Amino acid sequence: MKFKFKLDVNDLFRFSLIHSYTGSGGFFSAIVGIIGIVMIVQGVALGAGITKAIVGLVMLALFFGLNPAMLYLKTKRQGESNMMYQTETECEFDEKGMHIHIGEQNGGILWSEVQKVQYLAGLYMLYTGPKTAFVFNEKKLGDEAQNIMNYIYSHVGPHVKLPKGAVRK
Repeated sequence: MKFKFKLDVNDLFRFSLIHSYTGSGGFFSAIVGIIGIVMIVQGVALGAGITKAIVGLVMLALFFGLNPAMLYLKTKRQGESNMMYQTETECEFDEKGMHIHIGEQNGGILWSEVQKVQYLAGLYMLYTGPKTAFVFNEKKLGDEAQNIMNYIYSHVGPHVKLPKGAVRK
């Protein structure tokens, strides 16, 4: 199976947001968000003082405004310097794994190296480590997206966690 696609900075940004706001980081952000909201309510509605409300507002701004903005700037810089986000990626699958061609660079991922396949926010992510993944944008795969993913599901090992609804053949 062979296909081409192009990732862009927005795909990288969504992937970065997913990692920032899921798992333990997401749990911590949710706690900070709840504390910030409680402080605003206490400060304004319950008369605990405007200072408490301002501190709560600052907490919300830092975790839900500044953090995504910094992530976007970081991914934009990475997208400008990394050829993967400037050039079309060619993928070829065989029984051993994925063969990836980006411009003059070649690489690959063995099916045995894939630890988890996740689908979230329109992105398919093939994890080869805790924070290392090869990302496919579902829309950019077009009509072939389901065929491509079914091929992957049928070739990764039985230990690999698949997205809900995915069928290993």
